[in-house]
Amino acid sequence: MNLKAVNNLGTILYTLFFGKEVGKDNLGNRYFIAKNNPHKKWVLYKSDKNPTIIPVNWQLWLTDNDVENPTMKESTNKKYAWEKSRSLNYTGTVKAYHPAKEASTHKAISKQKNYKNWNPN
Repeated sequence: MNLKAVNNLGTILYTLFFGKEVGKDNLGNRYFIAKNNPHKKWVLYKSDKNPTIIPVNWQLWLTDNDVENPTMKESTNKKYAWEKSRSLNYTGTVKAYHPAKEASTHKAISKQKNYKNWNPN
C-alpha cells in the first residue's frame, strides 16, 4: 500500500461512516457533506489532491458562498466566452513562470541613477 493511499484512508473511512455524497464534477471529484452537519463539506479528489483544479462553482459551495450545490443548478456546465480554461498551479515546479529578465539585469532599471543592486555582504 502506498503512502498516498494510507493518507487518504482516514478520509475515506470518515466519508463512509459520516458522509453523504451530494455531487460529482466533470473531473470526477466527489463532494460530500456530513450527515449531522450540512456546513461540514469536503471533497475526495479523483487523482492528485490539488485544490486549484476544483471548478469555481464547487469552490463557492465548499466555502459556503453558495447555498445550493452545483448539481441543483441549471448553469453548472455553462461556459462564458470570456472564461479561460483552467490550468494547474505550477508554482515551485519547472513549469513555473519566470520573467525573461530580472530587475538587476534589466537595462531600463539598471540605468536609473537612484537604483542600486542589493548586496548581502
